[in-house]
Amino acid sequence: MIYCFTHTNFISNYIGIKYTKDKQVIIFHDHSQNDRIQRYQLQTYLKREGIKSISFRLIDYTSMDQIKMAFSKIKSTDTLILPELDHARHVNLFTLLGDYTFVKLFIESDGEIYNIDNDGSNHCPNDDVKLSISDFISQTDGKIIQTNNQLFEHPSSEKLLIFILNHLKHMQKILKHVRPMKKWDAGYVYPQVSPFSIVDLTLMNPKEQEIYTSALKLLEIDGLLAIKTDEKLLTVEFYDLRFKEYFTKAGTWLEHYTQRQLRQISEIRDVNSSVMFVWDDHSKTVKNEVDIMAVTENQLITISCKDTSKLVDDYLYEIESHADLLGTEDALKIIVTTASSNKFIDNRAKLLDVHIVRYTGDHDAFNDAILHILDV
Repeated sequence: MIYCFTHTNFISNYIGIKYTKDKQVIIFHDHSQNDRIQRYQLQTYLKREGIKSISFRLIDYTSMDQIKMAFSKIKSTDTLILPELDHARHVNLFTLLGDYTFVKLFIESDGEIYNIDNDGSNHCPNDDVKLSISDFISQTDGKIIQTNNQLFEHPSSEKLLIFILNHLKHMQKILKHVRPMKKWDAGYVYPQVSPFSIVDLTLMNPKEQEIYTSALKLLEIDGLLAIKTDEKLLTVEFYDLRFKEYFTKAGTWLEHYTQRQLRQISEIRDVNSSVMFVWDDHSKTVKNEVDIMAVTENQLITISCKDTSKLVDDYLYEIESHADLLGTEDALKIIVTTASSNKFIDNRAKLLDVHIVRYTGDHDAFNDAILHILDV
């Protein structure tokens, strides 16, 4: 039997339950509205994970007598997952722990597990417990709708990325100032994305025209699009609409690059890009998207990619909001950007615990910056 608290970090509860492999869970809760929400989320998720025996026990955290009564019913072979000592109501819980012999587990923010007894704490290996980004999203009763993984894993995408990196300054200027016009087509039905784009070549100098056309021809050779040009206009028909993003969204190359680099780091796993999801599976109207999501040990990583000359406050608040709503204040929040350093934004990011990694073209330096954030 395993016991836990609704106000404990959700992921900590889940890691503890998976670690013990218990199928019977008893959850302590109080009367607060927040506890009711967390109780529902935890129950829903545990049922989805195959935990059939779930029961609840009401407890008043301010009453020593109620805590003693609750603890007295926990057998020495049972396990209690401890909450973080971040609230006055937890003091009574920790004060009484030494009087009982049941197993006490404390799970840190990075997923590390410790067995607590009167002599101190002992680290517990937990290599078998590996959370995925789906676990973090599912615990909000949400689900992943789609990702861009298949696009970035396509061999033609890698060729295109290398080309863009080799001509980055020109491609950045083109993508910033030249927006393809959409071509109306009788067979095109809203809200599908049109496979056609028309580019005004007069907005580019001859060198830019050459580079932009060469990038498209890389995909044309692979049968992914067709190009038709005249003196002023370039018409492109994309046979695979996913590749259109490279020519219509300025940050697609940076997102692809970041995913590629993260997958080279052994300490990071389950790397996903353009993760579109809903918070609540029962309400599919509001969709959210995070550029990159991954996991290190059992800690969530959220990354926003910004190919821009200047970072603004909104970028910081956006990534902080997504991480918090995913149920963990301990997520690593990172902005990958091409923007130059700005003292005000950098200081603001530190206050919000958001890390900024700047792309400079040095691949080793990029990986080192990520490893520094991971503290490995």
